[in-house]
Amino acid sequence: MLLKTFKGKILAVTLGMTIFSVVIFGYGLANIYYHHMEKCLTRSLSFLTNIVTHEYDLSHWDPKMVVEIRKNEQMQNILKGGLLHELHIEVLASQPVVSHERLFRSARLADGRYLVISSSTAKIDNELIKMMADRWAFFLLGLLFTSGMIYLLIRHLFAPFNELVDHCLTCRDPENKP
Repeated sequence: MLLKTFKGKILAVTLGMTIFSVVIFGYGLANIYYHHMEKCLTRSLSFLTNIVTHEYDLSHWDPKMVVEIRKNEQMQNILKGGLLHELHIEVLASQPVVSHERLFRSARLADGRYLVISSSTAKIDNELIKMMADRWAFFLLGLLFTSGMIYLLIRHLFAPFNELVDHCLTCRDPENKP
């Protein structure tokens, strides 16, 4: 019923365009935020790789060294905050295959093996969902405010037109023109 009037059509198109614009902006913002967090995680992994390669003798690698490495004060500071999740430190014969579930940083050792430090990207996904949920309330408030302003603007702009239409509909004598 609302879409049968000209004002209703204008309101519907304006609201549709507003929602479409906000969705596109939100997608772009989420994409930028995701890539920023991915870069931060990659930098943290690079820093950890540099710490381990410079402070430890990795030529005699033992899986028990991971416990010693994790006790390092700098490692503890990095592990306390940030995006690191399910951190794995290992020495492999070849570089690992890249996947979307984990980010890897590797350093080639003197004996040809690779020190690989990896972290899960699950925390990035959780942070992205949290950010989108926080922004959802602002989207709804903005949509309500914009919708209200558009509705009031349309009512104000079409007030003279509505008066003319009402006058024409109630005029009994067509010869008596206003």
